[in-house]
Amino acid sequence: MPKRFSDSEIWTKDWFLDLSIKQKLLLKFLFDNCDCAGIYEISYRTLKNCFNEEITKEDFKGLKQVKFIDENTIFIEDFIKFQYNTEIKDLNSKYSVHKGIIRKLNKYNIFERVTQGLDNSTLEELQVKVMVKDKDKVNISSSELKEEKENKKEKEENLSLENWYGFYKNVHLTSNQYGRLLSEIANQSALDEIIEDLSSNIAQKKEKSPPYDEKFPDMHFATLKAYWKYRKLNGFKKPIPKEDKAKVFKEELDKLTEHFRQKELNSG
Repeated sequence: MPKRFSDSEIWTKDWFLDLSIKQKLLLKFLFDNCDCAGIYEISYRTLKNCFNEEITKEDFKGLKQVKFIDENTIFIEDFIKFQYNTEIKDLNSKYSVHKGIIRKLNKYNIFERVTQGLDNSTLEELQVKVMVKDKDKVNISSSELKEEKENKKEKEENLSLENWYGFYKNVHLTSNQYGRLLSEIANQSALDEIIEDLSSNIAQKKEKSPPYDEKFPDMHFATLKAYWKYRKLNGFKKPIPKEDKAKVFKEELDKLTEHFRQKELNSG
């Protein structure tokens, strides 16, 4: 289950206070249950079960961030900006964490529409485009096969999004790697701290804190093990001489650099 940011000050903002209790809970529900791009396919049965009462289309229309893409699908306009601190137009398919988001947006022509500089204040025109597009699919003989392949690829992409950690969502660990680290460290706070350190170092483009490379799936796992080895020797809060710190990091990360270099040579 992916973790998401939450605005702790939302309960004091005027626009939120003006919402009814049902709308407040509905908005929180949508932020927790939409996909990685802020899109939610409405399940009125699920909503009724969660709210113990009927949720109607009018309840959605009372939320300014929510726009209907079609009769049963909504888009939260400020979700991507809030969760990833990135405008839709700035999403880049070169980044693994952005690929799944772009794929979801492309399904409804949202990414193309925004990157072309079109007004995104309403999705009424988009709704018409989606209806026409869906109608055209009926005439494509291979449409079912194509859709099945796309759904499978989206599912795999979605699963990969759950493997990004740190404040900047730039530290990649598989569930197995995360579990092995937690088992070795046996302290959730300690693991969180070294992940945040690596996330910050990558964001600041510090030397020997490279962004994730799919060619080396163990890259961040190995780097975090080196971080932990260093922390065990030096502690988390105890100040240490700069020269000692640099020496330990250089030794450990030089080993990692050499390891990946040899691995690349062997694979070539």
